[in-house]
Amino acid sequence: SEAITTFCLDGKEPGDLQFAKGDIIILRRKVDDNWYHGELNGCHGFLPASYIVLLRPLNKDQDKDCLAFSKVHTHTCTDTHTLSRCNPLCVHL
Repeated sequence: SEAITTFCLDGKEPGDLQFAKGDIIILRRKVDDNWYHGELNGCHGFLPASYIVLLRPLNKDQDKDCLAFSKVHTHTCTDTHTLSRCNPLCVHL
C-alpha cells in the first residue's frame, strides 16, 4: 500500500519516520486509527494517519503475517544491509 504525505514530519521523536510533503510512503501496517508504520528510502518508522492520503488501501491479508517489534535502541543506523534494531520493523515470514 502507498500513501502521499500532505505535511512534513521532522521525525524528532524516536521511532518516527522523517518525510517531506509530497513524499510517497510505503505503508507496512496500520497500528490504529491514528498511526501507520511505513517505509521511505529504506527507513522505517511511525507516521500519523492525518498526515497522509492513501493512494492504495493497505492489504489486510499481507499484514496478517506481519510481526511488529518495538524499538530497542535510539542510535541512528547507517548500514542498510543489516537487520536494524533502531526502528520498528515489519518481518514477513
